Amino acid sequence: MKTVSTNYHNKKQLETFIESNNLKSAQNVLIQIFTSEGKVRVSRLRELISRSLPQASIIGATVDASFCSEIKTSGTAVSFTCFDKVQVKSIGVSYEESMIGHEIGIEIGTRIIKRDTKAVIIFGSSQTHANKGMLKALEERYPNVVVAGGNSVPIGEKNIEFLVSDDRLIDSGVTAVSLSGDELTASVHACSDWNTVGRSFTVTKAENTRVYSLNGTPVKDVYEKYLGTKMIMSIADSRSLYPLMVTRGDHAEPVMMKNFNQDGSIEALQPIPEGAKVSIGCGDAGNYLDSLNFVYQQLKNRPVEELFLYSCLSRRRFFNIGVAHEMETIRNIVPSIGAFTAGEYYHEDGRNDVLSYALTFLTLAEYESYIDEQEFLQAKKPPIDYQEMLAMSQLVKASTEDLEELNDSLMMAEEKISHLAYHDSLTGLPNRVYFHERLGEAIGTAKQMKEKLAVMVVDLDEFKMINDSLGHQAGDRILKHVSRNMNGMIQEGQFLARFAADEFLIFIPKANESEKILSLAKNILSVIKKPILLNGKEYVLSGSIGISLYPTDAADDVMLLKNANLAMHRAKLEGRSSVQFFTMEMDDSINERLEMENHLRKAMVLGEFELFYQPQINISDEEVFACEALLRWNHTKQGMIPPNVFIPIAEEAGLINEIGKWVLDKACKQAKKWHNQGLKALSVCVNVSGKQFQRVEFVDEVKESLRVSGLNASSLHIELTESIMLEDVEHSLWTINQLRNLGVKISVDDFGTGYSSLSYLRDFPIDILKIDQSFIRNLDEFNSDAAIVRAIITMCEGLNVTVLAEGVETRNQLLTLKNFGCDQVQGYYISKPVRPSQIDLFLTGNKII
Repeated sequence: MKTVSTNYHNKKQLETFIESNNLKSAQNVLIQIFTSEGKVRVSRLRELISRSLPQASIIGATVDASFCSEIKTSGTAVSFTCFDKVQVKSIGVSYEESMIGHEIGIEIGTRIIKRDTKAVIIFGSSQTHANKGMLKALEERYPNVVVAGGNSVPIGEKNIEFLVSDDRLIDSGVTAVSLSGDELTASVHACSDWNTVGRSFTVTKAENTRVYSLNGTPVKDVYEKYLGTKMIMSIADSRSLYPLMVTRGDHAEPVMMKNFNQDGSIEALQPIPEGAKVSIGCGDAGNYLDSLNFVYQQLKNRPVEELFLYSCLSRRRFFNIGVAHEMETIRNIVPSIGAFTAGEYYHEDGRNDVLSYALTFLTLAEYESYIDEQEFLQAKKPPIDYQEMLAMSQLVKASTEDLEELNDSLMMAEEKISHLAYHDSLTGLPNRVYFHERLGEAIGTAKQMKEKLAVMVVDLDEFKMINDSLGHQAGDRILKHVSRNMNGMIQEGQFLARFAADEFLIFIPKANESEKILSLAKNILSVIKKPILLNGKEYVLSGSIGISLYPTDAADDVMLLKNANLAMHRAKLEGRSSVQFFTMEMDDSINERLEMENHLRKAMVLGEFELFYQPQINISDEEVFACEALLRWNHTKQGMIPPNVFIPIAEEAGLINEIGKWVLDKACKQAKKWHNQGLKALSVCVNVSGKQFQRVEFVDEVKESLRVSGLNASSLHIELTESIMLEDVEHSLWTINQLRNLGVKISVDDFGTGYSSLSYLRDFPIDILKIDQSFIRNLDEFNSDAAIVRAIITMCEGLNVTVLAEGVETRNQLLTLKNFGCDQVQGYYISKPVRPSQIDLFLTGNKII
């Protein structure tokens, strides 16, 4: 696949370009024409191309600007994309008076979409609603076909717009091309974010797309007051540098303006109803500057040979230098062409849409080709200092908030107080008070109609870690993002509320089909798991959901919520992204667990925790080199409780950091005590939980334990599991390097049960790798487990990593491991975990090997 582009000047120049690039011999050619010139000149160009390249498929449109080697705001750009394996097929359809967008979509699909079609590029006239119908039809019939492209732009003083197809120019309609082939990979992505500026207004008079007044004042007068007369005259030509931001739900969407009328009203491209809350909008410079990070995050792990960019014309006009740098940077890391349109077509999760004020990009690849991170970092060099612009952007945001506060009247204040009484201040969702009121009403209706009703409790998994590691401000932004996504899943009649912190409530009336309830729950978990881009980095959350039913599980709102909450806790025990319906058996088990949690909170004060130690030996010299510290809980009533029972409870209850610090302090002091007794070569190994390790304070806690105990850092081994290290690779790598700089050794526990990725063994500076006991349990020199163990040992030899086998229980296992070249072992054959006093006896006893 390759793309070559040129700016069209005349017939001879174009024919020379086609000849020099050997385009006539190419079989599968897609030609895109981006123009701001008249119909006569473009019509001649189309005829010239058709004669020269009869086998090619042609699409094109009038645009605000084109991008090939640079951004061009005038003339005509022509790009030729030659595919090796992909088949291209194009179509041009004119809108007829009786035709609707849905019919256009069906015709496009019938004529050019095949079984192996991966993507469709479409240009449409700037009739947003008709085009949405066309995209909707494609979505319904071909949900897996990626859609890209955009609306044409009216050009010149007469606002002429047209589309280019294989056989003609189209005044009103669509032109499209399909890209088909089993080896083609295609995806489309978008980034967009605009902010409201200044005070908000209420639409006091409107008819369909025409808005007459805001707060009783003609719209034109409002704009003139805040932007000045000169800017008003250029807004229509600029395609709304300052659109109307219409509040829908808990977020604002930009609506493009066509023009101001003589009576002071404004013509919009979408209907704005009376009573709607609106503000003047402005692009956020900070988000534009971060768009390159977004592009890279979307591209770095997927094959990409070509990018077709379709960006909003207002982005270029608002932030021309920044967008030019953005385009140039993208072109330097992957071949790219594109245009600035009046609405961008976008495909996500099987759905198509027309966006405004967005950068969309279509990725195409016929072969495995990936972007190199170093090339991206080298290309990403800002052309100028943007600090002043960023400061201005921040000033606009802060001023907007201040103006909104000043705009509050006594009536608005009363309204706000009433709203706050029933809504959550962070997310804007109904709160628990409002939820209980509405749930009570819904139960009454369900009782009268003899219908079922479902209540869901949705809890985000381990959200406290987000707040602890990123700060509460970032946590709040993520909560708002998640609540918006969840709200988008709620249908008419259903009710979503924020209960507290990271917990949400939903009730579903007419819940007579369990399958539909479960489907909604799974959809909610899916939107929770959608990656969140924050400061150029992606974060992925998960959730747990518990469900109870009226009247099967309870007859009132209090018991329904209690039972749904019990089911949610059971879902958490099952693992992330789990859904559980309430059962009567849960009540007893959850109560037992809560009782254990309450006692666990007192265990440290009561002195019920105890450390046992299990020796680890070198196979080569038969010496004990370390002891692994293993936590035990001696419950006053239940006796010894194993860690796999109480550690998950401690993690969920937020006690694991305190317990982990106690273990670290105790183990270091014990190791120092052994050293004082003459056992100076003995190290101690301490297991660390994920929550403990991911805290930024963890390295300082290790330093403090070493300082207080007097233990040399080289005598401390920190044991981590694969999943802990890979949860946040960047943070894990930083922490491990900090620990190793102190002299602390790093062990990977339970290898083979998690990701078992060779890449992290290469990238992480670890000292010891512990083969999980599940591979040792049935170890025989010639079985499959033996092959795996032998491969791990060989791999670690090459990486200069020490290998330790866990769970050695027989002499045959020990001899087999010795024969394989294993370095170290531990297990019941050597010694069970014992109290510190018994370690002395073990060290003076007979050797095993």
